[in-house]
Amino acid sequence: MRTMTRLTMLITICTLLTGLTGCGEREEPGVDRFVGTWTIDVDRSVAEARKSKQTADQNAAFFERRMGAMRIEVNSNELILFVRDDGNAMPFRVSAVDPDSATLAVTKGDTTHEAVLTQVDGRHMNIKLSIAPDFNACIWQRVL
Repeated sequence: MRTMTRLTMLITICTLLTGLTGCGEREEPGVDRFVGTWTIDVDRSVAEARKSKQTADQNAAFFERRMGAMRIEVNSNELILFVRDDGNAMPFRVSAVDPDSATLAVTKGDTTHEAVLTQVDGRHMNIKLSIAPDFNACIWQRVL
């Protein structure tokens, strides 16, 4: 009986210390709705691009060339941009959260850039990246 009490106490202390020291993967608050794998939705992106300064044809060609080659994975504390099979992981911290979006401070090398993830609907989002403004018109769809 006494051994069980000590074991229970030890487990409790280890659990508390793990939480206090930040061991394990920490989830940044406000990004849970964006966690997953995303690809470019060409039709929605072209429709969005028609609203931009470039012509629809230029944007359509841009999206079609990159459609199958790109995806983004968002996990609890990293944004990973894939071009074909090569992934570029960039850690982030959440700068701001509102009901439809999360603003992230994304680190690439020694530089921090801003990324704004905006929920378009339950299955689509838009990402505005200060490091890659060409993709601001892209609408990303969640891969199921």
